[in-house]
Formats: sequence, C-alpha cells, structure tokens
Amino acid sequence: MKPIFDDKRQVIVNHTRGMAQFFSCNTKQRLGFIAEECFGAYLENIGARILARNVQINQGQKTIGEIDFLYQIEEIAYHCEIAVKFYLLTGTGKSLDDFLGPNVRDNLGKKWRRLNEHQLQLTQHPTFRSIAIENNWPSSFVPQLHVVGRLFYPFDDFIEQKFPKFTGLNPNHEKGFWIHFKEIEKLSAFTSFYVLSKIEWLVGRQSKSLMNFTELNSSLQYLDRVIQIECVLANSMVTKGFIVPNNYPQ
Repeated sequence: MKPIFDDKRQVIVNHTRGMAQFFSCNTKQRLGFIAEECFGAYLENIGARILARNVQINQGQKTIGEIDFLYQIEEIAYHCEIAVKFYLLTGTGKSLDDFLGPNVRDNLGKKWRRLNEHQLQLTQHPTFRSIAIENNWPSSFVPQLHVVGRLFYPFDDFIEQKFPKFTGLNPNHEKGFWIHFKEIEKLSAFTSFYVLSKIEWLVGRQSKSLMNFTELNSSLQYLDRVIQIECVLANSMVTKGFIVPNNYPQ
C-alpha cells in the first residue's frame, strides 16, 4: 500500500503487500499487527539492527505511550511509528478532520496530530531516556513514519475524479469510494463484487468467488455495519469502496 502522508519522514516499504499475504490466513490478527510484522521483516531484509519493538513508556501507574520500532542502520538510530488507516471523506471536505474512520470515533486530522505531537515525541520523554541508558541505546533517534492505507471519497466525486487537495497528503495516495446503502443502485454498472473481510482490507481479495449486483444487493438488505467491497468492471478494472448504513456517520 502507498503512504497516506507526504512527509520526508515517511519510510517506503515496497513489499508490504506480499508480506501481508503471508498473514492472511490468520483472520484474528489486527491490521496494525500485520503491518508491524511486515515492517519488521523489511528491516531484517535490509540488514537493520532492531533494538526494540513495542516499548511501553510508563510514568508511575500511567502509560504515556508505546514506541513501535527502534532500529539502527550503521551509526544512525531510528524511531518509527506504524499505522494502517482507512478514512471516508465526509462533511465539507475542507479539513483532514473530515476524513472519518469507519467507526467515526477516529479521523485523519486527529491521527496526524497524535503522531506529530505525541507518538514521535516519545523518545524525548525522561522515562524513555532512562530506558535508553539502561539498554545502552543511542542517545538520539531519527523520527520516521510508516503510515499506509486508503482514503475513500463520495461516490460521485470518485467517479468524476474530484479530489480536494490537502497539504500534507501524498497526492498519489490510494483512493476508493463510499456510498450509503440507499445509493447502492449506483453500483449497478459494475459487473461483479466481493465483500472483503477486515484482513482483506489490507492484503486484498483472497478468493475468486464473486457475486453479481443482484446478489450483492440481496446480501446487504439488513446492513448494520460498514463493509468494504471490491467492484470489478468488464475490463477487469478493480475498484474498492465502502458501503455504509444510511445513518452513517451518526
């Protein structure tokens, strides 16, 4: 998957998709865990020295945060935060906060601020400095991001390729559409469909079994959750999209 953010701290990992497929048989793993495993494999492949993973920073009984990866290449040490995210553009579409997660409690602007203002600052915390000394780690770390995923736009805008520009977003980020169930007739131009399991949001469709529009419509008559689908045109072009309950994002 391509990076969501256009940021010089972003680490590009070309083989994440292939590595993720190795884990696709375990549908109980969260997407973040799979992304972390892929990134760990990437570091091993390039000969990096992994100093630590999932380092918890605690202050008394309070958890301050957790560092995803600390690693070293030659004399330079890095702190990298990993995330896989899927957001739907809602509202006015003028702010990163208008990109909502499927569960609406999360949004892209909030995630971006959390990364910059908190997660990537954890190696500066006094508790971490003590941990670094105890483990004989370097005194400073270069902050990095590995944030991948897909952003979904209202169906009509997606079809017409009307994508608002946002400072900080990778202009080549992966895109999809979203529609309310009541708009499902808009999908009738596609020839076949596949409902993706949560893990397939990351690794892609793992089955050759497809359904036609009538079958898709019938299967979703009592839709009460957000689902992601693959839509196929006669020319084999594949598009991903979310179908959401009619009351989304309430």
